[in-house]
Amino acid sequence: MADRGGDYSYSTLEVAGEAAHVRSGQYPEAVRPADSQYPEAVRPADSQYPEAVPPPARGFYKDTPLPAHSPYPAVKVEHPTDPGNGATDGRKGARICGIRRKPFWILMGVGLIAIIGLAVGLGVGLRSKSGSADENGKDENGQDENGNGNGTSPSSSGLHATTRLATANFTDTEGHDTFLVVYQLWDSSIGISTFNTGKNKWIPSIIKNGSAASFDVPTSLAISAKWDSDGEPPAVNIYYQTDNSPPEVSGFQLAKFPAKLATYPDDWENLGSVNQFYSNPGSTVTAYDLQCDVCIKETHIFWQDVSGLYQSEKGKPPQRIDMDVQLAENTSIALTYSPTNNLDDQSVTRRSLDLFFRSSEEDLVHLLMSNGSNMTRNVGRKVGAQTNIAAFSTGFNESKPEENPTPVGIQVLTIDPGTDDGVQLSYLRDNEWTVVSSEVTDLADCRERATMTVNRAQRLYCLVETDGDLGIVEFRWQGDLNDPDTYLRWERVGDVDLGL
Repeated sequence: MADRGGDYSYSTLEVAGEAAHVRSGQYPEAVRPADSQYPEAVRPADSQYPEAVPPPARGFYKDTPLPAHSPYPAVKVEHPTDPGNGATDGRKGARICGIRRKPFWILMGVGLIAIIGLAVGLGVGLRSKSGSADENGKDENGQDENGNGNGTSPSSSGLHATTRLATANFTDTEGHDTFLVVYQLWDSSIGISTFNTGKNKWIPSIIKNGSAASFDVPTSLAISAKWDSDGEPPAVNIYYQTDNSPPEVSGFQLAKFPAKLATYPDDWENLGSVNQFYSNPGSTVTAYDLQCDVCIKETHIFWQDVSGLYQSEKGKPPQRIDMDVQLAENTSIALTYSPTNNLDDQSVTRRSLDLFFRSSEEDLVHLLMSNGSNMTRNVGRKVGAQTNIAAFSTGFNESKPEENPTPVGIQVLTIDPGTDDGVQLSYLRDNEWTVVSSEVTDLADCRERATMTVNRAQRLYCLVETDGDLGIVEFRWQGDLNDPDTYLRWERVGDVDLGL
C-alpha cells in the first residue's frame, strides 16, 4: 500500500457471530430488478416538477368550531278529538308532530344524545389533528406552536426539525454532473432532491411516505450511487434506520436512476440484503458503492452498535471492524474514498475507503481501509460529543509521485455545537495532517444547526434556518489544491428545492 505517512495503527476484520445486532442465518444478496419493472415517470405537462401534494405542516388542521345552530322549531302540539264523543283527550289522545307523546320524547332524547356525541367526537378529532397542547403551551411532543422544544415536531418548511442529511454524486450518460440530497420530512417521509447541470434545476421527489414504512425519527440517512462501466445510469441505494428497538438498518434501491430525475415511491424496491443489521439508537449509518474502475469495487455499509463499528459487503455477513480505537457512543461518521490512477498489479493496495469518527478519547480519527487491512490515525483535533463530521477526497493515490500530477488529499469539516468556533477544517496533504485553527467563515450559515454533508464533487449541503423556515443550502468549494491558503474558500450556490 502506498504510504500515507504518519503513525497508522493496523488491525483486521472479524466475522460477527451470533451477536445481538444480527440474527443468525445468511443474508440474501440484493438482486437488481429488471429494467422493465419500472414504469417511466411522466411529468405533468404544466409543471416542471412531478405532481405531488406536499405533506401539510403541523398546525394545518386547526380547531374549527361547529357552526352555531339555529333554534329548534317550535313544537306544535295537536289535540285530536275523540271520534267517538267529540271530546278532547289531553292525556291518551295527545300527539306531537303526529307522534304520540311518549314515543316522541323517547325519540327526541335519543336524537339529542346522538347530536351531543357527534359534536364531542368531531371536536376531539379536529383537536387531535392540530396537536393538543398542555398547560405550558407544548403539544404531545413537547413542542410549542413555533416548533421549539425537543426537536420532534416539523419546521414550518416541512423538513423535520432534526433531519439528517446525505448526499452522493454521479456523471450521467451525457457527461453532466448530478447531485443527490436526501432528507427526512416532518411526517417521517424520506425525500430526495436531484440537480443535473444539463437541466440546471432541482427536481424534488418522495422516496417513501412515512405511513408506508417504519422510519426512525430522526433516522440516520446514507446514499450511494453505483457507477456502471457500460455507461448505463447508476443504481442508487438509500439506507435508513427503522423504528424498531434497537433500530434495524434497512434500505431501498432504484436499479437505474431515471434521466428525467423525478422518482416515485413505487420505483424504489426494498433492499432485503441489509435487513436484520441492528444499530444504536441515534447512531450513524453510511455507505459506499463502486465509483470508478480504479476504486474499491464492493458495496459497503457501515453502522455502529453497542460493541463497535460494523461493516457489511454486499452478499456477505456483517463484520465487526477490529481496531485499537474505541468509537465514542453515537459518533458522527463521515466516509469518502481514494482511487488510484493506474490499473496495475499493485492498484488494489492503493485504493481505499476513508472513514472519520470521534473516539472515546475525544479524538478525530481517520480509519483507512484498503486491501483487507485497517489503519487508524489521530488527525490531531479534539471534538465534542455532538460534533457533525463531513469529508471529501481529492486526487489519486500513487506509489510514484512523478506519475501522479494530483496526489491524494482529504478535507474533513467539523461543527461542534458545544463550542463557538463554527465550521473547522482539517486536511491531509503530502501525507501529513494539518489542523486549521481559523473558522471556515464562508460556511457560517451552517453553524447554528450543525448538520452538513458533502460529496466528492465538492458540493456541501447544510441545514440553515431563516426567519423560522428550515431549509437546505448548497455550497461549492472554491479552493486551489496547490494552495492550502485557499482551502477555506466556499461559495454559496443557493437553496435546494424541496418541493414544499
